[in-house]
Amino acid sequence: MLGIAREAFRRGIEQAVYTTYHAGQNIVWAYWMRTAFSLSSDPAVLRQALAAGRIRALHQQTALSLAIKCYERAVKVDPTYADAENNIGTVWYQRKRYGKAIRAYQKAIRLRQDMPVLYSNLAYAYFADKKYEESLASFRQALALDPQFFEQHGSRVGSILQDRSVGDRGRFYFLLAKSFAEAGNLERCIIYLRKAKDEGFTALAAAKSDPVFAAYLKLPEVQDALAPKPSDRVAQH
Repeated sequence: MLGIAREAFRRGIEQAVYTTYHAGQNIVWAYWMRTAFSLSSDPAVLRQALAAGRIRALHQQTALSLAIKCYERAVKVDPTYADAENNIGTVWYQRKRYGKAIRAYQKAIRLRQDMPVLYSNLAYAYFADKKYEESLASFRQALALDPQFFEQHGSRVGSILQDRSVGDRGRFYFLLAKSFAEAGNLERCIIYLRKAKDEGFTALAAAKSDPVFAAYLKLPEVQDALAPKPSDRVAQH
């Protein structure tokens, strides 16, 4: 029965909640109550569904402290609820508490090891915490589960929250290029090498001595992606 509350998110109700929220939290709350009572009359299910509806509004309102308490309450109701553990991690990520975010994502992964979004979120947290090798390993796992994962856009997957904001974008793109090189996806590797180059990543030449890129270094498009920009050549002289 607990799955009914989660299914409410997957039916797209969360998007309606987000849209309606701007007209007033009371309207959203009344809408979610009607939805929840139409799904089930079981008290446990209703408690979880109603709590989840308010959590989403709180998250949208960036009332993060209260949101995280609600997510923690949801985990107590259902200790196997990986989505809630993930969302706790995303709140901590948004608050730049990366160690706590990492631990929350790891808890979510222990519950659901088949969801690439969880490994992706963990990778972002590792990256923000400057743990680049751990970040690379997590991105690699996300790609192993779904090679097309990074082609998907958006900040939510069902009831899963994501935050894809990063600081050092050049290094981040280089890390993604390395992940795609390891996965044998040359096209995406080149795209992210170019992105790293456009962001002015100064250690791009490191790819030439990295075994991960060895099989691709003689390809013209890879050489072009790794070549200094004309402005960089002028600056060197």
